[in-house]
Amino acid sequence: MIELDDEEQRMALQDIMTPMIDVIFVLIAFMMLMINVPLQVMEVNLPAADESTSLSSSDKHLAILAVKSEGPAWLLDDQEIESNNSLYEQLTMLKTAHGEQLEIVVQSDREAPMERVVTLFSILQKLDLEVANLALQRSGEG
Repeated sequence: MIELDDEEQRMALQDIMTPMIDVIFVLIAFMMLMINVPLQVMEVNLPAADESTSLSSSDKHLAILAVKSEGPAWLLDDQEIESNNSLYEQLTMLKTAHGEQLEIVVQSDREAPMERVVTLFSILQKLDLEVANLALQRSGEG
């Protein structure tokens, strides 16, 4: 057996205990900080469901605007529109007639040229109209 003198034995014991003492001090410091943390509670008033909101949506006018790949460029409520100016005029009349109640649903053919879609959105932006919905087809449906 290896015998250590008193000085060597004290130094070896000190080297073994140093990491454990560090961990204990970190735990003590953490506990001291966490014990005095006040529990903060915030009251939140959630909005109640209102049946009148679902009824008011029926007051809106829904315009369906389809971007086609062939033939006339657009269909606005089943009415064929050939040119950008005609589309602009039709949307202007709808906006004048219905104002804030106008909601636009955009449907686009998968093969439709991107130029038509960009033109459509630039016209909508000029008229300050927002698209309410984009009609999409689920994958695997044709």
